[in-house]
Amino acid sequence: MRLIWVYPGTYLPLVLSRRLRREREGWRNPRAVFLVGWAGIRSSVTLAAALSIPLAGPGSAAFPGRDLIVFLAGTTIVMTLCINGLTLRTIEAEIDHAESPLTPERDAIP
Repeated sequence: MRLIWVYPGTYLPLVLSRRLRREREGWRNPRAVFLVGWAGIRSSVTLAAALSIPLAGPGSAAFPGRDLIVFLAGTTIVMTLCINGLTLRTIEAEIDHAESPLTPERDAIP
């Protein structure tokens, strides 16, 4: 989902506001935007939703399938962290930093 919303979140404000286009240094490199989406924090909402399922349902009976849901949420988190973590360097190497308006000099914290 993050890869889907990161593009509108980056470009829509620039489309809607001339002031932002002037103040920011124009359009971002789409490859750099992809990298932001790929490297973002994963599955925190998934785990929170899985853990919010009550331990017991009506009548103090165990909630059916809760253990499986929590297990699958945890597995999803581990898999996305491993896959994204192991491929991040390769994807980053494919990005041409010369085209990106994001530069270490401009974005450095003083």
